[in-house]
Amino acid sequence: MRKHIFRILIAIPLMLVLAVLLAWYGLLHTTAGAGWVLGVVQKQLPGMLSVDEPEGTLRSGLTLTNLQFMDDGMEAGAKRMEFVLVPGVLPPSLGMERLVIDDLTLWVEEESDDSSAELPDSLALPFPVDIGELVINGLVYLAGNREPQFQVQSLGASAYIHESLDLHRLHVDTGGIEADAAGRLGLLHPFSMDLAFNASGTLDLEEEIGPLDMELGGNLGGDFTAYSLSSSGTVGNRLHGNYGFELDATGDLGRVDIDSLELESDSVDLTGSAKLDWRDELDAELVLAAVQLDPSA
Repeated sequence: MRKHIFRILIAIPLMLVLAVLLAWYGLLHTTAGAGWVLGVVQKQLPGMLSVDEPEGTLRSGLTLTNLQFMDDGMEAGAKRMEFVLVPGVLPPSLGMERLVIDDLTLWVEEESDDSSAELPDSLALPFPVDIGELVINGLVYLAGNREPQFQVQSLGASAYIHESLDLHRLHVDTGGIEADAAGRLGLLHPFSMDLAFNASGTLDLEEEIGPLDMELGGNLGGDFTAYSLSSSGTVGNRLHGNYGFELDATGDLGRVDIDSLELESDSVDLTGSAKLDWRDELDAELVLAAVQLDPSA
């Protein structure tokens, strides 16, 4: 009798473990399991998420189409999303071997002028998320009036996110400008920054200025309450000539101070500084420390 009870006591936890493993396998390796997880996500989200029936599985690759998310003051949509999950149990973690999003659209309602722009104390995730490869094919950011304000042809990234955003790689192509960045962004107040970046391409400006060719690089450090920026590069076009520049700046969410600015071309050498403050009302100041003109150039 005792042996029989002992066997039962051993069998019960083994059966529970087996049931958990089977359920875990079902969630990851069946379309029905993926649909159940999607239903849980839809119920837990603060807003409303609508999406067509999923195709595939979470582990081999899940495809979602016609996604629409709406919440107070914001909307997001995507034509297609495909991803492969690699979840961890002990400790809890989430890995994404590949996340692909096609035709992403974002809209955020414009806030009133007297609204505060205070940051939350934390943007950290409750568990680590490792994104091996993120690909966004087409991104449009809409202004409050739903007019396109910013567009990106393609975006690629690799990152690890928990209490900080460790950006292994970021590449953005707007169609005219290509930019790359890597570094770390803190997700806890005061949100520290340590980023290196570079960009090159052509900006389409007003007809009087013409297309502006640019190539630059730099570093962004500090945090959102007191950041520092250093950058150097070249800008110009055939109409106005090419200029080399170097600048060092500091600031926060309400102002930016260009502490040092050097601009050099075949005909002009300029050094100076500038300030831009928008905390109460827009206030700008430009100081030229020295200008050297070469009329023979």
